[in-house]
Amino acid sequence: MKRLLFASLSLIPTILLANTTLDDSFKNLEDKYHGKLGIYTVNTDDKTNISYNQNYHFPICSVFKFLLVGAVLEYDMQHEGFLDKKILITQDDIGTLGYAPVTGKNIGKTLTISQLNYAAILSDNPAANILVREIGGLEKLNKLVAKLGDKDTIIKNDEPKINYTKPDSNINKTTPKAITQDIYNLAFGNILDKKHREIFIGYLQKNNTGANRIAYSMPKNWIIGDKTGTCGEYAATNDVAIIWPQNKPPFALSILYTNPSDVKAPSNEKIIQQASKLTANSLLNNGYK
Repeated sequence: MKRLLFASLSLIPTILLANTTLDDSFKNLEDKYHGKLGIYTVNTDDKTNISYNQNYHFPICSVFKFLLVGAVLEYDMQHEGFLDKKILITQDDIGTLGYAPVTGKNIGKTLTISQLNYAAILSDNPAANILVREIGGLEKLNKLVAKLGDKDTIIKNDEPKINYTKPDSNINKTTPKAITQDIYNLAFGNILDKKHREIFIGYLQKNNTGANRIAYSMPKNWIIGDKTGTCGEYAATNDVAIIWPQNKPPFALSILYTNPSDVKAPSNEKIIQQASKLTANSLLNNGYK
């Protein structure tokens, strides 16, 4: 019995060392790039869940748009045919909202709500604001957030004000744990029905803004759908993804970064790539293929 107990205890330092080593690696990235890094995974295997600064509040940036799209899909469940509604895109819609890769090319033309959903996943700012307007305001979005059980994500503004946050405020911010659970639950939970979950996943998998973030360091045979975000202040750089490995159920991963001590610090995709590499290596070492 003593030998068995000793053998069991001898395994503890190895397990702790493995966890500490990963945390230390994340901390080294923070030291290297001068900021705060947050990582969280949600999967069906608790043994391989990864977390770092899971409850720290990061600027949400354009990541909020996947929540908005979720709210639009829920609205379509209650108002059949809403996704097919055509919206005339005007110059007033574009205004000075900046990034408009889809709506900017369609001024004077119509886009369906579904097309605007996909545009929002591509981070089109006017598309996001049009969707907020069409579902009746940010109240609908925050109701979805509450329904998801998320008490940490607070959305008070749409574009462009959502990008301007203060280090001492939790407004327009989220945590790695909350936002990862949100995207996982929208993709695989019961908030959306099967039809709308599949639509949601389809939008994410067609997104093309994340090639230099989480996807950059993941195995090339893994399918990835994601939503990126970049605020333009405090180096805020985010990516939240659903990932389909070859031999395991899909899992969700968020990697969030900010430098709360420097409002002028630029966005940084390198730290997202390197944190993604550490995460991928940990999962590969735990049987993921």
